[in-house]
This record gives sequence, structure tokens and C-alpha cells, in this order.
Amino acid sequence: MKRMKMFKLLTSAAIATVLTGCLIPEPTRTVMVMGDSIMQQQVANFGVQLQARDNAPLLFNNAMGGSGAAYEGQGVYWAGRIRASRDRAYDLDIIFVSLGTNDGTVYGDNVSELLIDFPIAIDTIMAETVGVEVYWQLPSKESAAPNSKSIRDMLFAAEEVYDNLTMVETDDGLLANDMVHLSRRGEGVMTLKFLNILGYNLLGVVVEEEVVEEEVVDLTSHPESL
Repeated sequence: MKRMKMFKLLTSAAIATVLTGCLIPEPTRTVMVMGDSIMQQQVANFGVQLQARDNAPLLFNNAMGGSGAAYEGQGVYWAGRIRASRDRAYDLDIIFVSLGTNDGTVYGDNVSELLIDFPIAIDTIMAETVGVEVYWQLPSKESAAPNSKSIRDMLFAAEEVYDNLTMVETDDGLLANDMVHLSRRGEGVMTLKFLNILGYNLLGVVVEEEVVEEEVVDLTSHPESL
């Protein structure tokens, strides 16, 4: 049990910030993350890095493994989550999204349906984001997930439509062995990207790969480890 808990700790000590004295507790903004297991991977790292700063934003975590934007009407669900979050936090001004990988997998060979449903889902989600900046993390160009290129193309097309929508690239070399999820270094690099979007200016920080003996644990099959 202890080993599995350690597996979920900070993925990159290279970006840990050592602070002295007292932190200023009052948040100056609210930030939301939402999406699939790729976003879920990053939440712990990202959240800790935010908390290590004065006036740390409040973080609304809506990342859940297995999520999509389009299949089973999930666009309506995410629109509702955004609406509910904005009702509770008037100062919500940035949303980080990672959705699409599971849609490509679920639709599989039904590409024609995917090409119809996914843009509708994007529109449904974006309709609730007026006045909020949305940063959508793209599936990696190297992703082995089905229909990743189509998902990327539709997201780039949406970026041309919505002034408040910006794509965040998942750079080459950041994926785990399954070529879908992020490696531990990938988690750290994407956390840095999010922090820089928030204005923390950490562009010079280098994230190194940790060398860790680790047991690969399927958390969906081991709920007791969560």
C-alpha cells in the first residue's frame, strides 16, 4: 500500500519550490481543470505547485479518468460543470481542458459520427465559457489512441472560431510506454506549461526524468490504492 501511494506523489522534484516564511493565503483568482485521465495525471503535481505560491489560486478539480467530450452526451455534462463552477466562483477566469482521446477510442471506426459529434460537443462546452480563457491540451502527435489526428484537427478548427480558446501542445517525447498517457517527465513539463500560462514565468526550468523503480498499478482495478 505504501509503495502505491508513493507512486502518486510529485512527479518531478526538479520543479519543486522551496519557500521560507509564511505564505499569503488569500487567493486572487479561481482556476479549473477538467478532463480525462491525462489531466488527472497532472492534477496532483499542478495543485502542489500552485499551493507553493503566495495568493495561490483556488483550484476546481474536475478531472476524471475515462471522460470524453462527445460520447454519451458528455459535452452537456461538462457544460453543466462549468456553469455550476462559475455559479460558485465568480472569479473563475481560466479553464484547462484535456478531452478527446477517449472520444477517438470509443468512436473507433465510426469516424463520420465522430466528425459530427465532437465539434458539437466543443460548441456546447464553449458556450458556457464566455469571459473565461480556455486552454485545451491536445492529444500528442505521437499518441497511439485511435483518431488522434482527427481530434487534433477538430480542436485546431475550433481554435479559429473561439477567441478565448487556445490549444496547448503535448510535445514529442512526453508519453509513457503506452503511448497515450504522460510519462512522469511529461507530467512535469505540462505542469510547467500550465504554470507559465498563469504567469509564473518558469520557462528556464528543466524537468528531468526521475529514475524510480516502480510497480505499474492499474488504479481502476485497485480502488483501495486511491
